[in-house]
Amino acid sequence: MSFSARHKGFLSRVARGAVLGCEAIAITAILGLFLVVAVNIFMRALFDATGSEINLMIPGAVELASYALLIAVFAALPAGLENGLIRVDVLTGLMPDALQSVLNRFWFVILFLFALALAWLFADQVMVTREQGEVTQDWGIPMWIIYLVITLECIAFAIVSLAEVIDPVISAAELG
Repeated sequence: MSFSARHKGFLSRVARGAVLGCEAIAITAILGLFLVVAVNIFMRALFDATGSEINLMIPGAVELASYALLIAVFAALPAGLENGLIRVDVLTGLMPDALQSVLNRFWFVILFLFALALAWLFADQVMVTREQGEVTQDWGIPMWIIYLVITLECIAFAIVSLAEVIDPVISAAELG
């Protein structure tokens, strides 16, 4: 089954939009992580300097930092695919371009299936945690929201993987 140029263009645009959205999420999560850690460091210094009289540390800072890091990692996956994964081509560099292309597409099919499996599992967690009313320990953030964000990031990961299978960005000249 082959895709028309129109379908390839549409999928490429959707994949690019998914990457841009995930990059924005990753940047926001990393900035949030940095802000929480930096504020807590300064507030801890103030706490120590005042002999524990002034406590302005962020309650649940470890929780916030942990979830921000988790969200940032999953958001970075689609961007990593679009911008090129680290390649060690000691063995594949010796292969003909056609075989390299086939192996590259096979790799992205595996990533696509992996991303779909992750999306499925996290989507299930969205439903379970929503039904059970689970919230984070310190801030009381509904867990289903965190799982929903990660599910959407996994869907973006799958879309970018599929776009690479259908219309690889890496040309044969770059492979050889």
